[in-house]
Amino acid sequence: MRNFPVPYSNELIYSTIARAGVYQGIVSPKQLLDEVYGNRKVVATLGLPSHLGVIARHLHQTGRYAVQQLIYEHTLFPLYAPFVGKERRDEAIRLMEYQAQGAVHLMLGVAASRVKSDNRFRYCPDCVALQLNRYGEAFWQRDWYLPALPYCPKHGALVFFDRAVDDHRHQFWALGHTELLSDYPKDSLSQLTALAAYIAPLLDAPRAQELSPSLEQWTLFYQRLAQDLGLTKSKHIRHDLVAERVRQTFSDEALEKLDLKLAENKDTCWLKSIFRKHRKAFSYLQHSIVWQALLPKLTVIEALQQASALTEHSITTRPVSQSVQPNSEDLSVKHKDWQQLVHKYQGIKAARQSLEGGVLYAWLYRHDRDWLVHWNQQH
Repeated sequence: MRNFPVPYSNELIYSTIARAGVYQGIVSPKQLLDEVYGNRKVVATLGLPSHLGVIARHLHQTGRYAVQQLIYEHTLFPLYAPFVGKERRDEAIRLMEYQAQGAVHLMLGVAASRVKSDNRFRYCPDCVALQLNRYGEAFWQRDWYLPALPYCPKHGALVFFDRAVDDHRHQFWALGHTELLSDYPKDSLSQLTALAAYIAPLLDAPRAQELSPSLEQWTLFYQRLAQDLGLTKSKHIRHDLVAERVRQTFSDEALEKLDLKLAENKDTCWLKSIFRKHRKAFSYLQHSIVWQALLPKLTVIEALQQASALTEHSITTRPVSQSVQPNSEDLSVKHKDWQQLVHKYQGIKAARQSLEGGVLYAWLYRHDRDWLVHWNQQH
């Protein structure tokens, strides 16, 4: 297709294809598929599309937009990639370049996930006003389509159309500003807007592209988290205390809206499961709820970095007591390592965000908190 439009920042590639149809005056869905893909059987997929190699070729003249860039900057793939492990992540990227036939959704756990999305189109009126002012047209923005979280990270609850993405398998619907609805959402929850804002960097941070911890690393991460926060008794997680901490940040109403209500009386409660041995991937939403509640000072990227840096030797298997404290020589080495990292990264925050720094900081916080706090205050 000639004159294929260049995607706007944070625009879904689905939206770019829909705009191509508008620009060319193409009314027939099958004709648009012919023009874009040379294949009338392609299914119009909003969040995790395939055939992206074809789109990359249409954009070749721009000198940008290789397939992986399209995947990370113009699909919802970054919300799944960090939580499925490196092998599945890389295989999903390969499939999205060609004809996936639904395999990507299965591989990333979309079909089996308890986090279900409303397939209706939605938009943020404030964002659309900004789009019209800046670009002269409206488009479907990625952060309006956070699965099961219909909140704009900047402005709150979204407005829904009656039309759904899968009403027509082959139709790419464009967002026309003339069809915008006049009613605004009335049930916005500040907790969920804050959660959307917390999650949004997953869509934008290049650093997140190589962060896909294994199931073993996630298991260690949550074991260490419970130990660091004193949420264990002997070798066991105090699930009641974990739930109490989560409820301090998220009300039952907010969790119910996400279909992630805490059923502490059931052994299958998702919050209990995430602190046990990981045998399957959990959704971006489940991880983010725990992090925002228990690690409020860490960004979503910092939490991923810490999980990615863990090894089986990164965590003790029992609570630290005076009898198992490291000796002075070990402490001296760790002190020196931390000081060198802070100087290397020119600051405490940057050092904590590094892969090695996150683990070292947690170790010192657990074993020699007084020294760590005192030294950091001096720098």
